Amino acid sequence: MAAFGYSAGFSGSALALKNWAWQLTHPGQPLPAVSSYPNEAELVADIKRDLAAGKEKAGRLPRVIVIGALGRCGRGAVDMALKAGVPEEQILKWDMAETAKGGPFNEITESDVFVNCIYLAEKIPHFVNLDSLKAPGRQLSVVCDVSADTTNPHNPSESLLKSISSWKLAS
Repeated sequence: MAAFGYSAGFSGSALALKNWAWQLTHPGQPLPAVSSYPNEAELVADIKRDLAAGKEKAGRLPRVIVIGALGRCGRGAVDMALKAGVPEEQILKWDMAETAKGGPFNEITESDVFVNCIYLAEKIPHFVNLDSLKAPGRQLSVVCDVSADTTNPHNPSESLLKSISSWKLAS
């Protein structure tokens, strides 16, 4: 079994937060390519600057939900959000207990950023679907699927990703 580690979650969360801020400060423009950083401190400093600019536009920092938060990848995603300045009370840390009832979950669409870090071995209900995205009060604008398990027939985000992305998912 292969699993994504702490750094994958940390990096994915950084890009998701950067994208949230970019959408606010550059409406309608896709996030440009991002180069690697020489170290963690420079990455965190850059994301803090991005979030400050996003907060200036939105009047608040993002609400982030990390699913798979107890695993290596999820811990990295949560740690990045904290180091970048997202208050702990604005980070929903979910794992198997919180998703056991089956989705879709309003908590995802009520968040600004959804970071998916799960390891999936069996079929589970979708976390979000098109109907949940149309619900009033939706805040979700960034989906970061760090686990990127696009070839898994049980991916709980697959229908969402197919409908909102130009990426081609493997079959």
